[in-house]
Amino acid sequence: MAGGTKAGFFRSWPRWLWAILTAVLVALLTLLGGGKSITTAYKSFTETDRIIEISAALSGAAKNSLPVTLIKIDDETMANWGGPPITPHAALAELIRTAEAGGASAVVVDIDLAPEDATTPADPALAEAIRSSALGDPPLMFVRSFRAGSVSADQPERTPTMTNSTPYDSLFTETGKAVWVSVLTPLSADRIVRRLRLWQTLCEGADGVTYPSPALVAAAKFDPEGDRTGDLRQFLGEQVDRRCKRIEAEPSVWPHRLSSDVAIQYMFNADTDEASAKTIDFRGVQMPVFKQIPAWALVRYEGGKASTAGDIHPDAFRDRVVVIGVTHANSHDVYATPLGSQPGAVILANTIAAATAMATMPEASPLVEILIAVAIFAVLAFISYNFQLAPSAFIAGLITVAVALILSRLFGFEVAIRIIAVTLTLFILHKFFDSLAGIIYDWSHGKGWRSMLKTH
Repeated sequence: MAGGTKAGFFRSWPRWLWAILTAVLVALLTLLGGGKSITTAYKSFTETDRIIEISAALSGAAKNSLPVTLIKIDDETMANWGGPPITPHAALAELIRTAEAGGASAVVVDIDLAPEDATTPADPALAEAIRSSALGDPPLMFVRSFRAGSVSADQPERTPTMTNSTPYDSLFTETGKAVWVSVLTPLSADRIVRRLRLWQTLCEGADGVTYPSPALVAAAKFDPEGDRTGDLRQFLGEQVDRRCKRIEAEPSVWPHRLSSDVAIQYMFNADTDEASAKTIDFRGVQMPVFKQIPAWALVRYEGGKASTAGDIHPDAFRDRVVVIGVTHANSHDVYATPLGSQPGAVILANTIAAATAMATMPEASPLVEILIAVAIFAVLAFISYNFQLAPSAFIAGLITVAVALILSRLFGFEVAIRIIAVTLTLFILHKFFDSLAGIIYDWSHGKGWRSMLKTH
């Protein structure tokens, strides 16, 4: 009887009193520290490390990621080497030998070898390092630099049309020990690096050459289903046929892509050290996905000659893809990314670490993205129409998270977030216009200005 009386007492409260009670409850939670906890939790989801973790987990990039070690030619390195105007090629040669001796599975040199003076000869030490390279397949990779072309009707985006020649070009052809690769990263409208060009084709009439990105080379070599290097060679040849010879070829065995641009799956940033890097299972061994070592700790450079600085840890390079790149302030090789400003070498290392996920990521056309967003919006609108705010928000939240997980696995984190953002925009617009339609309906049925008031 007493319980029934108590229930009847609460039922007698007017709706405005419940609104005041909930407002007081929220205020008390804030005063008692609940607001701070909520703010802290929110901030944790906006921090760089958490964004990286969520992105890698949702997209599946961490599952088959490759361990990468960055040998960074930083400000301290350049100071210890006597402040040379450019990276000394003799020191670069010694870094390559050090990485190979340490058991690197591949070496990528992200340093422009094109001299300002076309008559500059090849450095003997670097030429010998290339000739004596013990790397097989993939061989030693050097990033090619390009000269930008003009905008044309069939190419609205400014793209490279010529390569910058180097004194090592003939050596690459003669020895077969090194190959050129491309690391073009098309900038978005806000000048942020979000995408990588997996391959770049340059044509000279009906002839041409397709340069793969280091990520595509690594994805082919270390594909979970086996070495696809042969498939990659065939694919690169087909791109020349399509782009330069205008010949339509059969769909490639691997990779199954028509567009060369793909969203970069960032796994770490320039501040990530070995202790904070994500640990992955690579060939049955747990190891950090990212390491970085300053070049001065590996190589000395004095009087135009380079020498080994000392012994290195046996796990520094073993079974890891090694990237040699500049990070010093005078390099002007720093770009805006979704995770803040990053040196180009760190962005390159990210693309290699997530190479498998990026190379095999399915493509979604703008039409497909819109259709998916509309379908999700229809489900959310149905739930909102049939449930009160609290249960509908809970159910819609679960659906949104589940859909984000599925879409990230299918199309990548960037596409998933874009679809979810469009969906939520549609949902907010729907709620606004639905409310406006309700006001118009009530006004036309004689309620007048009271149609703008909430009914209880």
